[in-house]
Amino acid sequence: MRQIGKLPSRSSAQVLVDYLLAQGITTKLEQVAGQGGESEQWILWGMNEDQIDTSRAIYNEYVANPEDPRFREARGTAKNLRKQEQAVKTRRERQMFDANRLWSTPRMRDIPVVTSCIVISVTVSLLTGFGNTRLGLLDKFYYRPQTTQDLHFPEEILDMPLRPPGMEDDPTETHDLGFQRFKEALIFSKTISRERPKNPDVAILKGEVWRLVTPIFLHLSGMHLLFNMMWLYTLGGVLEVRRGSWKILGMILLIGIISNVVQAHSSQNLFGGMSGVVYGLFCFLWLGKVVDPGIGVGVSQQQVVLMMVWMFIGFGMPQMNMANWAHLAGALSGAGLALAAGSLKSLRKGNRSRWV
Repeated sequence: MRQIGKLPSRSSAQVLVDYLLAQGITTKLEQVAGQGGESEQWILWGMNEDQIDTSRAIYNEYVANPEDPRFREARGTAKNLRKQEQAVKTRRERQMFDANRLWSTPRMRDIPVVTSCIVISVTVSLLTGFGNTRLGLLDKFYYRPQTTQDLHFPEEILDMPLRPPGMEDDPTETHDLGFQRFKEALIFSKTISRERPKNPDVAILKGEVWRLVTPIFLHLSGMHLLFNMMWLYTLGGVLEVRRGSWKILGMILLIGIISNVVQAHSSQNLFGGMSGVVYGLFCFLWLGKVVDPGIGVGVSQQQVVLMMVWMFIGFGMPQMNMANWAHLAGALSGAGLALAAGSLKSLRKGNRSRWV
């Protein structure tokens, strides 16, 4: 910032400021008190070093002939430019979102959809005891089969053994497994079995369409639930505040259905968890920031590395029994939604420009 010149009054200085703005030159006025009996003056500062010489030349012309009509005629142009600048500033302020403040000071009333998903997931996990039949709260209300042989549970779903500690394949051993029917009503495939069903969609084709979504609420590990809910609150909370409850609800349902269907047709068709949705929301924010920088929110480089490394670990270490295909399908779904949203926004801008 460098001084261009001095003017005796605010009104005369404003005329020059308006004219310079109409020429694409941004300036700033500063009032200074007079010294030694002199009246106050207004100093004109140039904001762009490359425009200082041009600004001073215009200043000299204005001082030599302040009544030149061209200076006052620029007032209307300057007024319109300021309106446009203010509109852009307002739009940017709306787009900027203090995510750190939300994450450190949760406001559940602002994110009803994400809050509901968290409550449902926690409730289902507690009712089913995270896969541990001795902890399940439903064993008082459902039929308890007398032998483990009747259930044919797989050894693991995700990263949590479905059998409680000490439970073996002894057909004479009795355990409280009252949560089985509740869990069977929520999993994608109707029957819990070690073997992959020939048609995992059979229950859905019979009308049990809720199974397309409900696996996202099943968590068989306390840590799995904790990390998924933290990510859901972090990513989903930001998106719900920025894009609205109906949009985040649609995103969760769509990403959840796609990731569930893909995982159900993989080799590990017994699964549960919000991880596919989390990956979808993550990729939506990640790619959304690229296709639409004005979105105002994004993800950090550390978060990108963490999520990608975890996905590669899942595929590289199949013994961990993670729902890898749900993760991948969710990520691709979120990326697709981000590209679609960016394309739609560009299309709308193009249509508006045609009518201007």
